[in-house]
Amino acid sequence: MDAAASLMDPAAIDQLLAALADTAHDLIERPDAALSDIRTQPQADRADQLEGWNTALTPVDPALTVPAMFARQAATSPDAIAIAQGDARMSYGELDRSSSDLARHLQSLGVQAGDSVGMLLDRSMPAIVAQLAILKAGGAYVPVPTDYPAERIAYMLAEAGAHRVLATREHRHLVPPHHGVFLVDEQQDKQNRSSWNPPAIDAESVAYVMYTSGSTGTPKGIEICHRSILRLVVGVDYVDLAPGLAMLHAAPLGFDAATLEIWGPLLNGGCCVIHDERVPTGAGLARTIERHGVHTAWLTAALFNAVIDDDPAHLAGLRHLFTGGEALSVPHVRRALAALPQLALSNGYGPTECTTFAATHRIAAPLPEGLRSIPLGRPIKDTVLRVLSPSMALLPTGFVGELCIGGHGLARGYLLQPALSAERFVPDPFGAPGERLYRTGDLARWLPDGTIEFIGRRDGQVKIHGHRIETGEVEAAILAHPAIQSCAVVARPDGNGQLRLVAYLVSRSAQERFRGTPCAPTSPSACRRRWCPRRRCGSPGCPSPPTASSTARRCPIRPANAPSLPSLSRKRATPSSSACAMPSRARCASRRSDATTTSSTSAAIRCSCCRCWPTCGRTRWCRCRPIFSSAIPRQKRWVRGCSRRTISPPRPLRPVSRIDRTQRPPILKTPWR
Repeated sequence: MDAAASLMDPAAIDQLLAALADTAHDLIERPDAALSDIRTQPQADRADQLEGWNTALTPVDPALTVPAMFARQAATSPDAIAIAQGDARMSYGELDRSSSDLARHLQSLGVQAGDSVGMLLDRSMPAIVAQLAILKAGGAYVPVPTDYPAERIAYMLAEAGAHRVLATREHRHLVPPHHGVFLVDEQQDKQNRSSWNPPAIDAESVAYVMYTSGSTGTPKGIEICHRSILRLVVGVDYVDLAPGLAMLHAAPLGFDAATLEIWGPLLNGGCCVIHDERVPTGAGLARTIERHGVHTAWLTAALFNAVIDDDPAHLAGLRHLFTGGEALSVPHVRRALAALPQLALSNGYGPTECTTFAATHRIAAPLPEGLRSIPLGRPIKDTVLRVLSPSMALLPTGFVGELCIGGHGLARGYLLQPALSAERFVPDPFGAPGERLYRTGDLARWLPDGTIEFIGRRDGQVKIHGHRIETGEVEAAILAHPAIQSCAVVARPDGNGQLRLVAYLVSRSAQERFRGTPCAPTSPSACRRRWCPRRRCGSPGCPSPPTASSTARRCPIRPANAPSLPSLSRKRATPSSSACAMPSRARCASRRSDATTTSSTSAAIRCSCCRCWPTCGRTRWCRCRPIFSSAIPRQKRWVRGCSRRTISPPRPLRPVSRIDRTQRPPILKTPWR
């Protein structure tokens, strides 16, 4: 078998041939068997994935909670330094007393077990005291970044039911009306000796609610339990959390990396070192690392790249560095390993729904020549990883499928969104009764050495500077502009290889011109700064490409004042055909109440692959890139969707099954990538 060396190595080729030979043997042995019963994975490979590369989950002790584990450390070493920030220090005993006083006050204000308490606080000692106090009172903390727009802050606090908010005088004005406010900088030195009622919480109680970007235009809250935090930081072997070791806390409180940075040291007798810069820089990190003797740190891939480009010596004092949040740059990793031989560098992978980390990979030096990507690694303790087909079947090693995560780190679900929770958190067909899997939407594959390799995404979600961004949310904000008929937002690398958002816009008429920031035309606070597209491309229309998925890769970045594209002549730019299939997750006029298209289009079926919507008065077949191309015949990858083509359709391929051609269009061939 011949294959390009840049796509498949000899080990992957051997795995592929072995899987094909095993399936062919089963077909010959059982010619009358149903297609669904045919074995598609060798038994040895199945055993590796289920037992060798994943370990059985340990039982959860319902009595173990975050406050209970912290109480053990405070009783063992009350004089040890728990938090350090600049010249300030706080011991475990002081942190225990301060958080207990605040917890009593919260209970006196009516906070009970299961209540949500908002936090409008920046990285600081009072913020960590507040987090621990909320947990001691039985509540769940809801960290809200202080640089969010006022409307978004109000929405998050209202949906989470956080009627009481902890804030500072500086951010008091951000608290919406009708919310009780407690200023931590006025109360942190006051003692509260009111009565104390131990809350009725256990390992399954919600510890915090963290919000991420949502594809529908509104953020979604993720409920993380106490057991998930303990799975991340207690009794683990992927990181050294011995007593006395210092870990850097440089992530915002609303970023799930803060869970590792705070509770990792505090539940193991270590020291949490709070970085003093709002936006970390290489020189600032070097100063904090040297001053406090930081042993372990976590940096987003974008920040890691920036520090390495500036001077790798900024990280010379570290002994272990985690980086991730998005795909790692192999050249930057290679430079870091060469310049910092004493540094242990690890790739950390995990969505917020799985509590910071699901897999880690210790990167060995030197990197092999021709390495395509840095693996995601192996699952951490009490975590399982599965690469599954659309029918939730295990795929052979080397085959690309959707990465699904199980174990004790899974969130309870999405707050007040049972339908979405049921869609993304599904039963584990290979686990014990009651065990679940989270469908990440990431495409990955097992490598022969038992590690996971990341391939890409199956939807419009992107990560920029470590922040998860749903392009649909940005598109929803852009569509609020009265002059914009449809749009699409994609992530493209700039000259330095860093991802940035690019918006493709279609005006309602040829005379419309875009001025100002496209994502903030009518609501200046609709998007955060990093969600605003850095470039915008405007046109009275947009050509329908051969495939919807290839548009995002092929459509050039054109300035707003550029001439119309050649394929859009004036006779084609009519109201009924000006909207078209946009890159990736296009939003079209048929979804708006003032659309000029027919009302029947609004009820059309949404594409389950690229998630686009119909853009015309009739429904067509959306031509999407195959998601699981190694396991599913490409002729079957067509799904119901949209597209009003302005170019000739490709040559049809003979369908694999008998269909009624009078009822549905022919099944077309998907371009192979």
